[in-house]
Amino acid sequence: QKAIDIKPKYLPALHNIAKAYRKRKVYDKSVTAYDRVLELDSDNLYCQIIRGKTLEMANKDALALQGYKKVLEVSQKNTRALYYAAYLHEKIHETKKALDYHKAITKITPKDYNSWYRTALNYESLNDLEEAISYFKEAFSLVPKNLDICNKIAYSYERREEYADSLNYYEQAIELAPNSYYAWNGKAKIYRFLENFDQALADAKKALTLEPKNLEVNCNLGYIYKGLKDTDSSSRHFQMSVEIDKNCYPAWFEIGIDHENKNNPSMAIASFETVVNISSHYEEAWFKLAKNYEKLEKYEKAIDAYTSVTRINPDN
Repeated sequence: QKAIDIKPKYLPALHNIAKAYRKRKVYDKSVTAYDRVLELDSDNLYCQIIRGKTLEMANKDALALQGYKKVLEVSQKNTRALYYAAYLHEKIHETKKALDYHKAITKITPKDYNSWYRTALNYESLNDLEEAISYFKEAFSLVPKNLDICNKIAYSYERREEYADSLNYYEQAIELAPNSYYAWNGKAKIYRFLENFDQALADAKKALTLEPKNLEVNCNLGYIYKGLKDTDSSSRHFQMSVEIDKNCYPAWFEIGIDHENKNNPSMAIASFETVVNISSHYEEAWFKLAKNYEKLEKYEKAIDAYTSVTRINPDN
């Protein structure tokens, strides 16, 4: 401050004041100091970007985004401004706009795996899995030992029901990290989808030894044992799933099916009611609820449940 008193346009001192206020979390004064720098040096893109980050810290994202866009008007290839702008668009769920910025970064710095990865995540959130896989693979080629990206590719293929490719990447993930419960469980899921329940069980048990209280692993084991027609073991793992997470409605649904198969409509109703309370658009749960109300001759409740089905799916 004394330096500025002597020389009011001394930029290094103004920068230091802005940084000091930022460090103290006095963001308004920090931004004011950065504004003063920009008045004296309007071409200082670095200052404009740091000003934007300070505005983000003050929860003024819209103003920060304006600043980043000003930088890009002058310097379209400024990767830092592109990245920060993309992040803010992601934050407010403007995925397509974020995607444009991330794709621009991949062209400017093609060896930066993170930009390929972020682009893939944007495509994934838009459910464009084909493009997501393409960008995940580019990222993986740059960092071939990155477990997270390998698992992302495997899971994307899984969602596309391209099971051979999915299995290949889950196996690569296991080679990278033999103690990755996620990869072992993913491999088990693929074998379950292929109805190779014995192999699925072996892989899922390996995942369970690594993460005994993991929700996804226990739920997967429930489905595998169901495929093996081992109802006791299946029920045990679905019950474990809802103990881990009481909002795991797929497990509650399977518990309801088990009660229904054992001709216990009251317990089945309790389970299916839990499902629809968690996920009100679960058509099959409403239908099962209605059928079990019928068994108990609770026809008004059955009608209400059937009505919920037709609201969800008028063609049912």
